[in-house]
Amino acid sequence: MRDPRDLGSDHRSPYPDLRRGRGSNAAYLFDPTRGRERNAAYLFDPTRGRESNALGSLPMRADRAPRRLSKDARRAQLLALAMPVVAEQGLAEFSLEDIADGADVTRNLLYRYFPRGRRDIVIGVVERAGRELTGDWVTDETVPLEESLAANAARIRDHAFAPSDAWRIHRRARAADQPELNQIIAGYVERIIANISLNDLETQQPPPLVRLALSGYIAFAETILDQARASNAPHDTVIQILKDTLIAVIHSAREASSSTPADTANL
Repeated sequence: MRDPRDLGSDHRSPYPDLRRGRGSNAAYLFDPTRGRERNAAYLFDPTRGRESNALGSLPMRADRAPRRLSKDARRAQLLALAMPVVAEQGLAEFSLEDIADGADVTRNLLYRYFPRGRRDIVIGVVERAGRELTGDWVTDETVPLEESLAANAARIRDHAFAPSDAWRIHRRARAADQPELNQIIAGYVERIIANISLNDLETQQPPPLVRLALSGYIAFAETILDQARASNAPHDTVIQILKDTLIAVIHSAREASSSTPADTANL
């Protein structure tokens, strides 16, 4: 069987303007573009203006280098990788090395995106957790109330009973009671209140007493969900209790608002 590297006289080159050099070894062919013999494994490709490997298939275009992420995109990527680390290890005890290893970067590089180190990473993951918990709530006014309640309750149920990284980080942040984190959590609670109010009251600005009642309900619901998960309580039963409680809270708060003097209701 002929060695495929043997480019003898009967070898048909893919380049018709190349001919074998006189007295040359079969591995070397005369390259008329350079006026001298060249290694047959690397012949000039006139269609591309450079040398190409003549053995095997025609040369393929080199892979392009991956596009570099913007600073914001890279920061978001690092936060995504930090989520499970912080959720598992805690807000104060998590390892920067574990995050860096997961991202295949050095620990020092993290400070380029998070100048205050752990503190900035914690702020970032708590903000991200809040967005993940509230991002896809059903707030379409055309959807019947019962359907929107069921859909939103199912979303929170999935986070709480897993529990998801977002849920664990949020609950850790609640317990930390730190000013910066409390501000983020307050924004998260406001989004929940706005979503509930839009579904149930057709407004994102509920009366003050309703807002107060909903804020307390959210804290209650989070605690019940954690306890239900720990005790293996029937999930569907727990969710139904929370739905019924929410309806009762809103009804009671609305009645109180309508019967309370304006100066007291605005407290």
